[in-house]
Amino acid sequence: MLQVRTSNIIFQMTESILNDLERPYPVPVVRIAKMYGLDVIEYQFKKDDISGILVDYYENGEWAIVINEKEPKKRKRFTIAHELGHFLLHTRITGEQFVDTKTNLSVFYRAVSIGSNSQEQEANLFAANLLMPKREVEEIYNEVQDIQKVADEFDVSQSAMSFRLTNLGLIQ
Repeated sequence: MLQVRTSNIIFQMTESILNDLERPYPVPVVRIAKMYGLDVIEYQFKKDDISGILVDYYENGEWAIVINEKEPKKRKRFTIAHELGHFLLHTRITGEQFVDTKTNLSVFYRAVSIGSNSQEQEANLFAANLLMPKREVEEIYNEVQDIQKVADEFDVSQSAMSFRLTNLGLIQ
């Protein structure tokens, strides 16, 4: 379970980003990544279980988000937000780098499975807060009471929206 302090920091970060952009939705996640100097590159991974990676692409401190070109658009959007979360929370602030021993590149992986370590949970929380802002999600859900309509409004999957609504206490 994430600490309340970490959750608050993530909430404040995503709110600041959204406020700077005047709270658009669906959230322009590629535009946001580019604001932080991150290229977004689609790539055909050899393994189907990789959704994306955050990589020091040019091996000179210029990071890029590389996403699986085979995945649906809504999944790609979440992956980009997730990797952006890694960049802002774990690379840019702490200076930490993770090394994939096979390629010797600094990377964060977003595998298909739900994150089990705290950094994966933090990146998932960042992505959820960025793509599905609490205030707007609550407002629209209370109006329409339909998970799929709210998911479509924010250009996320129904399962991502269900998870978000559950975490916000709007559904069980």
